[in-house]
Amino acid sequence: MKKVLHIFWETHHHNLSIIRYFSELSLAEVHHEYLVFDRQHQLDIYDEFAHVPMHFFSLNAQFLPWLREQHIDYDLIIIHGFFNHVLWEVLRENAAICQKTSWLIFGADLLIDDYIPEQVEFLSRMTAMRRDCVVNMKSVLTNICSDVDQPICNDKYGTPSLALKYAYYQDYVADPTELPAQIMSFAKGDNVIVLGNSADVSNRHIDMMAQLLELKHDIRILCPLNYAGDAEYIHRVIEYGQQHFGDRFFALTQLLSNQEYYYLLSLCDGLILAHKRQQAGHHWVYWLKQGKPMWGDLDAPIPRDLVNKGAVINHINQLHQLKDDLGSNRSYQQNVMIYQKFFSKGEIDNLWRNNFNELLA
Repeated sequence: MKKVLHIFWETHHHNLSIIRYFSELSLAEVHHEYLVFDRQHQLDIYDEFAHVPMHFFSLNAQFLPWLREQHIDYDLIIIHGFFNHVLWEVLRENAAICQKTSWLIFGADLLIDDYIPEQVEFLSRMTAMRRDCVVNMKSVLTNICSDVDQPICNDKYGTPSLALKYAYYQDYVADPTELPAQIMSFAKGDNVIVLGNSADVSNRHIDMMAQLLELKHDIRILCPLNYAGDAEYIHRVIEYGQQHFGDRFFALTQLLSNQEYYYLLSLCDGLILAHKRQQAGHHWVYWLKQGKPMWGDLDAPIPRDLVNKGAVINHINQLHQLKDDLGSNRSYQQNVMIYQKFFSKGEIDNLWRNNFNELLA
């Protein structure tokens, strides 16, 4: 029996569905365990996994000694996003751990330099540690919809011995569920556009709202600001939205469950994601399944890849056509077929079976 340890950080909005997927993935002779490093002790949200082997730590002083001692029990360690700089130091010091570790790269994870450029000394040290580790790791996995993440990794940190692709599966169930009254009331209005996927500055919220303002259209903007970002930026986005759109702007600052969130999205009419990097994969894929209009920067990895697969995505420089597109009968059913062809559970299962065959060979 091969044993795999998955390590997660405080990305709880992703962790639950990922753990659920791997715990249900049928792989002969493969045993999965899960470790969550959570400084906020939000352990109750993992109650549904009482039957699953879980490990929880809130301090590096507890987690790292455990890993140094217990890693020998595992054939493979997969780190889902790698935001703990102290763990990079451990991998650099301990070749045995490093050589059985695979780094599954998130968008922000890879481009951390763009987010805290003022911390030059820290970033320089992080880059040096990653360079020492990546070439010795078991593998690096990059998003299946990005053709730039792996080259960026190779350029910044060196070429890993094994480069694989990954995708996370969700069923994106949008069954009706109870939502807070204010959110429900807003979402059930006409012409509701979802702007962005988080409070991260890469969503370019204010730039997009400035363009939407020029349309002189009675669109309503639902702006998810319930994770990532900093308080000052969130304040600026809300202030701009309320000042220019009034009650046609709604800042979603409350964290919802996946079921609640996907139901909320299902009530909306269009999606704008203006990221220039790999980000918001679940939003892109969910919107494919919905078969509704979406706009993005078609030079960014994910929308460029989806268009190459045959998806219909409008460029954000065409927002001036948004009014006509929302009111037309233009079909986006092609996107539903793209979802079924590339992102169904069967496709994602095959991807991970092939990955584990290579990683555990």
